[in-house]
Formats: sequence, structure tokens, C-alpha cells
Amino acid sequence: MTTPTPIQLPDDFRSAFGMGAPRAYYEVKKLTRWGEAIAALVFLGGAAVVLVWGVYSAFTGMQQYGQVVFWEQLTPALIISVISGGLGLLAVWSAVVNWRKAVAFYENGLAYRDRTGVRSWRWDQAAQVLSAVTRHYTNGIYTGTTHLYTLNLADGAKIKFDNKFDKIEALGHLLQELSFKPLYQKAADAYNAGQVVTFGPVAISKQGGLAAGKKAYPWNEIAQVSVQKGYLQVSKKGGGWFSGANTLVSTIPNLNVALAIIDQIIGIT
Repeated sequence: MTTPTPIQLPDDFRSAFGMGAPRAYYEVKKLTRWGEAIAALVFLGGAAVVLVWGVYSAFTGMQQYGQVVFWEQLTPALIISVISGGLGLLAVWSAVVNWRKAVAFYENGLAYRDRTGVRSWRWDQAAQVLSAVTRHYTNGIYTGTTHLYTLNLADGAKIKFDNKFDKIEALGHLLQELSFKPLYQKAADAYNAGQVVTFGPVAISKQGGLAAGKKAYPWNEIAQVSVQKGYLQVSKKGGGWFSGANTLVSTIPNLNVALAIIDQIIGIT
């Protein structure tokens, strides 16, 4: 039997107490961090070079043809320099924001580090998890997938994980797995108590059935609920083409919780 390799966390994550055993550690990719830093140097350096060249050209032209050509020579260089400098500053800010970003997942919660330090929350403090996974095609050829997972906490904090993070797909799956139990328990308890449980544009209740967008369906009138091509699809028994509803899954918080409860009530196909 192979013994799992212990997860080594940076020292500053030691401030997270009572979270149980660590499950995984993810940080922004080194290529992303260094790429943004290099881009900042290139853009800012380019802005400086173009500006110096523009000033030199303007003064040279002025000496030959008079003051009338000074701004004519300098203006294009100024425009290019301002654009390049602006892009450089954006790259600097992005590098500063992303340089220390990392997250550690534990059995009982998570700890998140950014430029302000390390903060931690237990899974029962999670309010919503949103998942947006988009596959991209150009002329029918697959060109990549973008991932965006958003974790909203009960205290108002919001954490976003995107393709800048290493192993983003595994990160997203583990986030949904570890947050599922407390989110499901809250929703199931509310549903069993007769309350309306909302998942963004989708709502469920014992009395009202399932509502998606502006359409509502009693449970006994629903023929099928499924997830296809990025949409939650609801079909009504005996309904025509326009009797159902399609809701973009990326707009539905705690989608896996909603699907679990719906599956227990009428089944998911």
C-alpha cells in the first residue's frame, strides 16, 4: 500500500487553524506571474524608447525645418508611448495582484492568500459556488477551455479562480466536492421545511415545483430535466416547442446542489 505524500504548505498558511487535514494546494502558474512581469518590462521599456526616439526626431526635425514640425514629429511617438505605457502599467498591476495568489483546501475549509495576506473560512461559511466552463472553437477546431469558479462567502468575501491558477480543472472539482455537503444540507433543510430555495434564476419548492427564469412548473407536470450544451433544460409533459425552459448553467449558483435535490424529486436525465 502506497502512503500518500504529505502536502507541503508555505509557512504563511500556518495561520489557518482548525481546518483539518490539507487536501490540495494551488497557486497562480509561474509562467503567468513571470509572463506578466516580463510583459510589464517590455511595454514600459518600449514606451520609454519610443518617447526618447520621438523627442530626438522632433528636435532634429525642428533644427532642419523649424518649430512648425516639432509636434508633427512628436505626436505619433507620444501616442504610441502612452498606449504602451498604459499596457505596461496594467501588466504591472496584474503581476502585483496575482504574484502571491494561492489557495489551500482542507477537509473543513480553505485558506486563501493574496497580496493582503492569508484569510481562511470553514466550508459551512460558503454561500455560493458558481462554475463557468467554456470550450472554444475556431472554424470548428478546438482551441482551448476557459474555467472560472467563483466562491461567495457568507461574510461577503468573493474569491475567483480562473485559468491563471495551476491545475484549474482539478481545483474547480475539489472546490465543488468539499463545499457540497454544507451547501446541500442548508438547501435540503430549507426545502423540507416548505421554503422556496433559490439558485439564482432557478427556484424549487414543495408547493411551487421548479421555476426557471420566468416559467414555473409543478413537479407533476415536468417531463424531463437535463443539462445539455451548457444549459439546464426543463421539458413540460405534453408541451410544445416553447413550453420548456433553458437556463445557462454558468448563471446557476450551487448547480450541483440544485441538481442533486431535483434528481431526488423527479430524476435528472
